[in-house]
Amino acid sequence: MLEGMSRFEVCTCASSQKAVSEYRPGVYDAIIADYEMPELDGIEFLRRVRSVDQLVPFILFTGKGREEVAIRALNEGADFYLKKGPETQSVYRELLNATEQVISRRRAEKELQHSERWYKSLIENLTDMIVAADMTGLILYTSPSVQQVLGFRPDEVVKTNIAEYVHPDYGDLMASDRQWAPGEQRRGLVKVKDKRGKWHLGDVSIKMVKYKDNGGDRLIINARDVTDRSKSCEHIAMLNRKLNICCGAVQKEMIENVQVILEAVNQAMIVSQNKRMMVECDVVRRSAERIFELAGYSKGYMKVGASPPQWVLLNDLIAQESGVLKDAGIEVISFLSEIEILADPQMPLVFKGIFGNTVDHGGNATKVMISWAEDQVMGGRLSIIDDGVGIRELKKKIIFDFESSGTHSLYFAKEILQVTGASITEAGTAGVGATFEITFPTGTFRPRLIQ
Repeated sequence: MLEGMSRFEVCTCASSQKAVSEYRPGVYDAIIADYEMPELDGIEFLRRVRSVDQLVPFILFTGKGREEVAIRALNEGADFYLKKGPETQSVYRELLNATEQVISRRRAEKELQHSERWYKSLIENLTDMIVAADMTGLILYTSPSVQQVLGFRPDEVVKTNIAEYVHPDYGDLMASDRQWAPGEQRRGLVKVKDKRGKWHLGDVSIKMVKYKDNGGDRLIINARDVTDRSKSCEHIAMLNRKLNICCGAVQKEMIENVQVILEAVNQAMIVSQNKRMMVECDVVRRSAERIFELAGYSKGYMKVGASPPQWVLLNDLIAQESGVLKDAGIEVISFLSEIEILADPQMPLVFKGIFGNTVDHGGNATKVMISWAEDQVMGGRLSIIDDGVGIRELKKKIIFDFESSGTHSLYFAKEILQVTGASITEAGTAGVGATFEITFPTGTFRPRLIQ
C-alpha cells in the first residue's frame, strides 16, 4: 500500500531473522518494522540492525500503544515511532510522511557531514595561516598551519591577544582601537614572532565579519609567510646594484666610444671620393649603430630585478601602454576584472613590447582583446589577442630569443616576467592573429583590495 501511495520502491521480508541476515548497509533508504514479529520483536530487530548500521532511518510501526515500547525503541536508536490505527488510509499517509521526513533528514545530515569533512580537510591542509579573533584582538581559533609556520599549538595561542605576536613597528594594521565597517577588508605586510622569538614577514589580509549572535563580531585573518621571498628579493636587489655599477661604467665608455666612431665614419663618408671606401665606411657605420642600439637595451635590462617586485593593478599597466594601439587606430577590448599582480617595476615594458609588436608587425590588425582566467593548477592567465596577420610557426620559436628574434622587445618581456616566475608564450594562428598568453603562478596575483 505504501508503494502505491508514493515514489518509493518497497521491499518486504516475511522473516525478521532473514531480514537481519540479508541486510546490507547503504542499500536501503529506510527500514519500517512492526513490533510484534514471530522470530524477533521490533526492538531486538532494531538492535541487530544498529549493530551493523548506525545511520539508516528506522521507523517502528506497531499496534502496541504502550509508552514503554516507544521509549525503548527511541533509546535503541529508532528515528520514529508510529502507532497503527483503525483508519488505514490515514495511518499509511502518516507513515508515508514520517518516512519522507526521516529520509530527508538523514540525507541532509550526510551532506552536512560531508561538507564538514571537506572544509576540515581544506583548512588542515592550507599553507596559509587562518586566525579568528574578536574585535579586541583576542584569538578564538587558529588553523593547523599556524603550528607548522610559527610553532605554536592552538591551545598556546587561543585566548591570547594578537598584539603579543606582532612587531611594534607593524601593529597599526591590527590595532585594537581601529574602527571597522561590516565586511571591510584590509591588507598589508606584518612582522609576526614565532615560538622561538624569530620574526616572520607575513602578507596579511583581515576581514571584519558581522555576527548577530551573542558571540559578537569577528576579525578573520589570512596570513602568508613571505619571509623567504622577501630575503630573495633583497639578495637579488643587492646583486643587481653591484652589477649595475660595473655594467654602468662599461656601458658609458662603450656608448661614448661608439659615438666617436660614428662621428669619424660619417665624416669620412662625406669627404671620401673613393666608392669602395664609402661602402666599407657604411658597413662600419651600421655595425656601430647596432652596438649603440644594443647598449640601449642593456641599459634597460640592467634595471630588471634591481628593485623588489610590487603589487600593481593590471588594468592600470595596460591602460598606461595601450595608447600606442589607439594611436594606430586599433580598438582595445578589455574583459579584465580588478586584478593585482606582483611584478617587477619594469613590467610596463612587457606590454609596450607586446602592443608594439601588434602595431609594427600585425599587418591589418584592427582590434586587440584582453582577458583573464584562473586555474587552480596553472595559476592566472592573461590573454592578449589581435586580429592581425599572426606569427608563422617557425617564427614562434625564436621571437623570444635574444640572438634570433631580430627585435629584443619580446625577449626583454620574457626576462621581466621571469623575475616573479611568470612566463609568456604565443599561441595564435598565422593568418588569423597573434595570441600572447602570460601565465602568473599562484601567489603572484590577487583580487584588488579596497583600502
